Formats: sequence, structure tokens, C-alpha cells
Amino acid sequence: MRTLIVTMCLAATAFAQAFSGDAEGRALYDQMVGALAQAKTLRYVCEQRREYGTWKSGLSRYRVWLRKPNHFRIEATRRNGEAAGTLIGDGENLWVHWPGDRPFFSTEERVDWEATARNVYMSERTPPKMHSIAHKLNVLGGGLGMAIVNPSLFHGAKSSLAPYLDGVKSLGKKKVDGEMCDGFEISYMKHQRSKYVWISRRDHLPRELKEVVRVSTHLANYERWKKIEIDGKLEDDLFRWTPPPGWKKWRLPRQSDRLLKTGAEAPDFKARSLKGKRIGLADYRGKVVWLVFWRIG
Repeated sequence: MRTLIVTMCLAATAFAQAFSGDAEGRALYDQMVGALAQAKTLRYVCEQRREYGTWKSGLSRYRVWLRKPNHFRIEATRRNGEAAGTLIGDGENLWVHWPGDRPFFSTEERVDWEATARNVYMSERTPPKMHSIAHKLNVLGGGLGMAIVNPSLFHGAKSSLAPYLDGVKSLGKKKVDGEMCDGFEISYMKHQRSKYVWISRRDHLPRELKEVVRVSTHLANYERWKKIEIDGKLEDDLFRWTPPPGWKKWRLPRQSDRLLKTGAEAPDFKARSLKGKRIGLADYRGKVVWLVFWRIG
């Protein structure tokens, strides 16, 4: 019996390189983390855009309210100015709801979206320091991607990239929106991913941010933090939400939900082999085919 192994890879190893940090950069990074840890409340507006090769997104916005312990609220805005989804943490649970149709996700079928587009919400437990707001932003709609600096650092969560951090290097100083800022680069995975952060000298919180993921086609994310307020009073109602009557709990479809059932015929597709030859699944009908999908960075 012959076995075909097709490996599809978005690899970043070609871009790996040594990175040398410095004490000044690390001190700036620690200042930012310390400012987030010491604040009792924090609110700001974030503007975000993304690039992938020649593609450029429009500007996405979201407003953030954070209060210790473990309370948060994120309100996303669509690019036309209309409200998108809202994310609320009440100290024990996370809630996501939308004012109209929820976003359509690539892991679901269109017919399933049409049946559950309205009057649904998401909810899950949010143990203190054990969840990530940044990983939930994309479910809100409005074209949002993952935050460059995770809002959950405010609540003491650790970055999922921390084990892969190579070092931090100072970038000098510049003015951002009229404020003098100090910059630093954070490198991960042998410089396959970098975050460039400019923090204000006044409060040590970010003002301008950029993230680059060095793969076959580079990914770049940009953010601006504006209207920052520290230790102001945030009312309890900001962090409360109850599903309206008739609303149903919904969960984000998993890729495993769309796996072929045993005995079902696999759809045909074509891919490039490791030797550069164009091959199709139908060419190996009746044989065992092992597909390996992997990504670095």
C-alpha cells in the first residue's frame, strides 16, 4: 500500500535570526507591565488596522474599560461607525453579545449562520489570571484582530508568547500625538515575530504599537491607544449583562465540527508537493493519504 504525505506549511524559519536585547529596553517593558499591574481602573480607545502583503484593512475601533479584580468591558465599532459586538467580564463569567447579526465565521456553514445570526450570546467561565481578552476580540466583529498588548495583562494574566521571548531592545524616543514616548522592540521565536511599542513618559502606557509576523508573506498590525484614563471611577453597570428573554447561548463552531463522517467521500483539491510538483487528491484514489498542516510563527 502506498501512502501520500502532503505537507502544507506557512513557515517562518527562513526569517529566523539572532536578536540582541538591552537593559534599557527591558526596563521600559517592565515599566509598561508595572503600570498596568498598579492601575486600579483603566479605560482607553484603541484604533487598529492590519496589512497582509499588498492587502490593507480599514480602521477598526474598540473602547476598553478595565477594573480590578477581573472586570472588563470591550465595545467594538464597525468601520461605518455602527456598534459591533460587546464583551463583558463580570468577575466570574465572560459574555459576548451583538446588537444585530453576529459575524460569520469561517468554521461554520452559511445555513447555520442564517439560523443563529440574531438573539444569541456567548458565555464562559473566566478564572482570574487564566483567560485572555485579546483572543476574544475577533468574535466581536468590526474587522478586529488580536490586540498587540493583551488587555488581560491588567488583570495579571501572562502572555501566551512569554516562553518564546528572545529579548527586548530600546528604540529611542519620539513624539506620538504630542506626547514624548520611549520605544522598545519585543522579539519572539528568533525574531520571527516582533512587537514595537511606544509608551508615554507620563504614565508608561502604550500610545503607538506595531506587530510584525515574518512568514512567507509578512503580516503587520498597527494600533493607537487614545483617551487614556487611569484610576477613574467605573460604575458597576458597565460590567453587568443578562441575556434578554428568548435569547439562546451559542458557541463558536470548531473546525472538528466540520470533519468528514466515516465513509464520506473527501472533496478533491490540488496542492504543491515538497518537490514542487502539482498533485491532486483524486490522483491517489483508493490509497491512504496522510495530510499534515503546520505553521511556525
